[in-house]
Amino acid sequence: HHSAQTNIHSIISPATGRIGQPMQKLQDCAGIVHDVQFDYYGTTLARCTEEGLVYLYKQNARGEWQQMSQSSAIRVHDGPVYRLSWAHPEFGNLFATCSEDQTVKVFAPDKSNPQKFKQVEKLTDSRKAVKDVSFAPRHLGFRLASASADGLVRFYECEAVNLGTMSLHSSFEPDRSGVTPTCLSWCKLQRAPAMVLVGTSSGSIKIWESGESRRWKQVLALESSSSSHDCQEVRDVSWAPSVDKKAQYVAAAAGRHVKIWRINLETMEHILVSRDVSIHDNGAGTGDALITPPEVWRVEWNALGTALAVSLDNGVVDVWRPAPNQSWTRHRSLMYTEGSKQQ
Repeated sequence: HHSAQTNIHSIISPATGRIGQPMQKLQDCAGIVHDVQFDYYGTTLARCTEEGLVYLYKQNARGEWQQMSQSSAIRVHDGPVYRLSWAHPEFGNLFATCSEDQTVKVFAPDKSNPQKFKQVEKLTDSRKAVKDVSFAPRHLGFRLASASADGLVRFYECEAVNLGTMSLHSSFEPDRSGVTPTCLSWCKLQRAPAMVLVGTSSGSIKIWESGESRRWKQVLALESSSSSHDCQEVRDVSWAPSVDKKAQYVAAAAGRHVKIWRINLETMEHILVSRDVSIHDNGAGTGDALITPPEVWRVEWNALGTALAVSLDNGVVDVWRPAPNQSWTRHRSLMYTEGSKQQ
């Protein structure tokens, strides 16, 4: 559960019955929380703050999340930390961060003290703030992508996991000059070329592909700057895990809209399958419409690609699932309030 407007992070889990119960509230850091990410196994939790810090948590024997050590708040950047990405454990217990300070950094456990993380890479190619960062899926090797406000999506790699030797391998401009790529997500399908979904400040949402030459080309425009009726910034995109090449799902958060597409990667045929919800329960259980619908901040698929979590700026997390007519719609809403009242 992530909100860019608060310094409180609630961990919510499925519970018996129709309501998800908050397991724990973490509020031991000051300032805005920009991102929260579990590692591959879900045993370590990291959250990124406005103050340039990353906080790391582990579960204790009682199932409670607590800071890994007294010094687990790591100073990683000189500006707000916007995103964090964990590498696949095959490559080590690593995470990457990006920031307003125009850098991408990679951190690994200190060999002398595995509870502490130290910087092992600093990538400084960007000329403006870096908005997103993401490690590639395991089958694509040790690769890292970033989206920067200078207009470029960049890709870094090294021949082996030789930390300290990552270098810029390729880049592309996902939209016209002056447009910022704001978010990206890798295709997880192993039987497909390297592909990324990129959202931008102009409202465009496009898929790019890289072949053996590692040159990137646009293969599909789901939304373009010219056809986007409201031209609202795309805050997040997410590519669902799926083994079906003919039925890949991607989601995007733009303004007050959640958009989900089903894509056939063999033909690039695609269809919008999300049913837009223009009114939203106000959290009081009355079903009254909000005068101003909430903004959508984040979208994230579950491990099977069968449900989509949608984070809103009013503190609500919506869960979207497929309906019988093959469209996707809001299934339930989770909300934490003082006194443990949820919807």
